[in-house]
Amino acid sequence: MRSRQRNGRRIEEERPWIARCFDLLTPSGFALAVSEICRCVPGSLVVIAICCNSFCTTSRHTAGRTVLRPQGNSGYVFVDEGNKLSSRVAAMLYLCAWKKLVWLVEQPDGSFLPRMPRWQTIWTNMEAFSGIFYMGAFGGPTPKRHRVWSNSKKLVDALNERAGHMSRDEQQKLASSTQLVTKYVDRNGAKRFQGKRDALRASQTYTKQFGKFLTRVAMSLHNDNTPGPKHPCDLPNDLTDFELFEKFCVQSSGEGLDRLGDGWADATWPM
Repeated sequence: MRSRQRNGRRIEEERPWIARCFDLLTPSGFALAVSEICRCVPGSLVVIAICCNSFCTTSRHTAGRTVLRPQGNSGYVFVDEGNKLSSRVAAMLYLCAWKKLVWLVEQPDGSFLPRMPRWQTIWTNMEAFSGIFYMGAFGGPTPKRHRVWSNSKKLVDALNERAGHMSRDEQQKLASSTQLVTKYVDRNGAKRFQGKRDALRASQTYTKQFGKFLTRVAMSLHNDNTPGPKHPCDLPNDLTDFELFEKFCVQSSGEGLDRLGDGWADATWPM
């Protein structure tokens, strides 16, 4: 596997074909995700866990994300990829909503993801609920508090009830066995911490207990009436995708067809 450097960050030029198939940043991975969503029947559960390396608090200084600059330091590859991921997943949630699916998005607590521009429109256009849970309550190696968003209040409430609290003793017991960060004091006397890459990566894995819990709750929600977007769809159903594109994304002028532009340019759709 070859790699090259850009802004001090290594970029993999050749990824294993399996990784490419499940990477939302690749055409095949994104197409596969959209295809699987389209295959779901109404009431199915879609769980999405975006790579958090540019949204988590440990990378906040390097990523440079703020409320005024949510796109952050996009010159870094991992930040630029995070921007694309946030937009693509937001589009996938709209698809889930129109398909009447139950969706659940998971991130480490403190993630900047909900402040991204596309996600701000989601909170306006969809009915969504937020909650927290500790992966340690599902047999995880560390307490690690997670934040979830979903269009199902029952699902969020179930997670909060099952794993929304861990006592200090329980947290310290797990935290002492596995350290995710190294704490130190820099030469200026400021307290710093640096994430341990391997330990952080291992903590991202969902446990079997968590998977079984989601499956059990999803089965109980299957017959519920899943809410769609707040704004009804008024697009004509008798037009093909290409005809819809010509009608709403292209305007006619005396010199031919002029493109109006891509409304989701930040998602950089694969061509």
